[in-house]
Amino acid sequence: MSLKMSHFVYDECEVTGIWHNMGQGCRLLIARARNPKYMKLIAALRKPHEREIDMGTLSDTNVTEILVKGMARTILLDWEGLADADGKDIPHSIDNCEALLRDYEEFRVEVGELSADNDRYRSDKIREDAETLGNVSSGASDSGSLSKSSIPQSGATTRRAGG
Repeated sequence: MSLKMSHFVYDECEVTGIWHNMGQGCRLLIARARNPKYMKLIAALRKPHEREIDMGTLSDTNVTEILVKGMARTILLDWEGLADADGKDIPHSIDNCEALLRDYEEFRVEVGELSADNDRYRSDKIREDAETLGNVSSGASDSGSLSKSSIPQSGATTRRAGG
C-alpha cells in the first residue's frame, strides 16, 4: 500500500482547533502547531530578534515570550473548566492565556505537545476517526516537551526534545 498525498492535507481544524479533554472537567481548544496563522505571527515576533537568533544569543526569556505570545493568540484558542489554585474559574482571554503559558511551564509543554500531534489535524485521520467513533473525537493527551529551538523559522521543522 502506498502513502497517499492526502495524508499531508490538514483539516480546517488546524486553525480553528480541536477540543482536548484534560480531565476533571477541563477542556482546551488547541489549534495545530505550525498552522498558517501561527507561522505568520511567529515570523513577525521573531523579526526584532533576528540578529540575536542568528548569533545564537537570544535569551531564554525572549524565547519564552515569543512562544507564549504565538501560542496564546493562535494555538490555545479557548478553554472550559480551567481554575486557579482556589478553584475559581479562569476566563479565557489573551492576557490570561499568556500568563498561564508563561508561568506554568508544564502547561505550556502540554499545550505544545497536543498542538504538535499532526495526526490529530489531518483530513484523512479526522475522517477515519469520525467513521470509527461515529463523529465523536477524543481528547487524549501526550507527554513530552518543547525545546528552545521550537521557535520555527520559515521552512524549518519544529524540533522536539525530551525533558
